[in-house]
Amino acid sequence: MTAKNIAWFNLALRGNLSQYLAVIVLAFVAGAAVLADTIAPYDPLEIDPDNILSSPSATHWLGTDEIGRDLLSRIIYGARVSLSVALAAVCGGVCFRNTYRCFRCLCRPSPRKRDYANH
Repeated sequence: MTAKNIAWFNLALRGNLSQYLAVIVLAFVAGAAVLADTIAPYDPLEIDPDNILSSPSATHWLGTDEIGRDLLSRIIYGARVSLSVALAAVCGGVCFRNTYRCFRCLCRPSPRKRDYANH
């Protein structure tokens, strides 16, 4: 990052610690979602009948669910779906807002011109 980008980032967040933390967490989740194939330790759909409802351990960091699927892998892959839905919702909202504003401007009656000669 250049000094100009860092200055813009600091100006946008205005030194609020909670906003910095939110950006860091969002970047971490987005990075995990993008790299899910690389960083997930197991296939999220792989069933392991020997480890049904196992507690967190060295092999399954967050444990397994009721049919033996690794929870960490499922959370990492689930982040992809969550971020996709969030992105679609934001894009849909922006499109709706822009369409609404265009129609509002087109349908608004033109402002009346004052007749300054008669006042």
